[in-house]
Amino acid sequence: MRTKHVTLSIVWKKYIEGEPGGYRYLRFCELYRAWEGRLSVTMRQSHAAGDKLFVNYAGGGVPVVIDRFSLRAPLWPPLHPSSPASFPSINGTR
Repeated sequence: MRTKHVTLSIVWKKYIEGEPGGYRYLRFCELYRAWEGRLSVTMRQSHAAGDKLFVNYAGGGVPVVIDRFSLRAPLWPPLHPSSPASFPSINGTR
C-alpha cells in the first residue's frame, strides 16, 4: 500500500461502502494478496559510482529537544545508489 497509515481493513471498508453486495473481508484479503503477489516490487536502475545522490524524506520526523523546547524535525537521509551507507541529516527548517 502506498498511502501512509492505510490498512487492508480500511481499504475493504471503503470498498464495501461502494459495493454493499461485494466480497466479504476474508475473500477481499485473499484476492488482494493474490493481486499483490503478481506485482513487481523491484525497479532496476544502473548507476555509475559517484554519479548520483538521492535524498528521501523519511516520514514524520524525529523528536529534537533544544533548551527544553521540543519539536519534531524532518529527517532527510541522503543515499548513494552505489553504497549501502547512508547519512541521516536533520534540518530544523525543511
